[in-house]
Amino acid sequence: MTPPILRIAVPVPIGDSFDYLWNGAGPAPRPGTRISVPFGRSRRIGVVVGVAEASDLPPDKLKPAGEPLDGEPLIGTELLETLRWAADYYHHPIGEVFSQALPGLLRKGRPAEPKREALWTLTPAGAAQDVAAVAVKAARQALALTLLAGGPLAAGELRRAGVAADTLRRLADKGWVQSARGAASPRAGAASAASPPPELTAEQRRALDEIEGHGAGFAAFVLHGATGSGKTEVFLRLIERTLRDRRQALLLVPEIGLTPQLVSRLRDRFGERLSLMHSGLADSVRLDAWHRARTGSAGIVVGTRSAVFAELADPGLVIVDEEHDAAFKQQQGFRYSARDLAVLRARRLD
Repeated sequence: MTPPILRIAVPVPIGDSFDYLWNGAGPAPRPGTRISVPFGRSRRIGVVVGVAEASDLPPDKLKPAGEPLDGEPLIGTELLETLRWAADYYHHPIGEVFSQALPGLLRKGRPAEPKREALWTLTPAGAAQDVAAVAVKAARQALALTLLAGGPLAAGELRRAGVAADTLRRLADKGWVQSARGAASPRAGAASAASPPPELTAEQRRALDEIEGHGAGFAAFVLHGATGSGKTEVFLRLIERTLRDRRQALLLVPEIGLTPQLVSRLRDRFGERLSLMHSGLADSVRLDAWHRARTGSAGIVVGTRSAVFAELADPGLVIVDEEHDAAFKQQQGFRYSARDLAVLRARRLD
């Protein structure tokens, strides 16, 4: 009996997947699972994209695959099909497309479950500090406030950036930072805001009523307005509704839009159910953010264009802020439009 054939996307600049024999114990790994395979004189970490009974190549030309790295697929059916579509539509090698969708540490074979190191995060009082004024007397404390404005960081990452443990203790004593080992699930319901949200204007109410009036299922809306006209408050209300429904929201922003002010506003409104995904984060923090999105412990995933590939446990809302911004188009390597892929994913996720 011929062993099953695994079709594996290997991160090399060659267009299609590669066929390997499955000789392992038990059933063949399912699509979306990482697996180590021989490639040339080295080994690569690829992703299973299909299982077949036969190959176009004779069996004696096929190499046996190695052991899978995951007990269950890391990439779900919807994202798997979206990535296959993107490789075809954008004419890019499928292995590099799948590699792009995973955090850097997963591409290197690290376990999908991140090591649980204590994370430090700003409190509302810390986010309100004038960093320049703090720097006059305490440069290290100002550095810590600046680093944490971009999101939670592990103590080890802060130490490597020049922030020692005693600096964190002093900030904690002031009530400006706090240690957190986990975050509440979005299924736990919405947290109360630190301050009541502002009253909606008539235009904001009309926009909100039209979007919410659509009901369940896919629909796309464009929210148009001048800077300062209140668009952000509309999508914050939509995120609140999504969390009340025990589902997740994905918010994509341009690189320039991911400011400490926005992050502070979101944290003030939604607490620690927020997870950040962008290129400025350390690899371990990005893996933790990816894991929280996939398991559902992050109710809101906020990130730049690569966050469009986040695997979400229970998605309910996708927002592309400033969708006309050129930063949503990846211009090097795997070239794609995050705005277009966001619409495609929302449609496929219904």
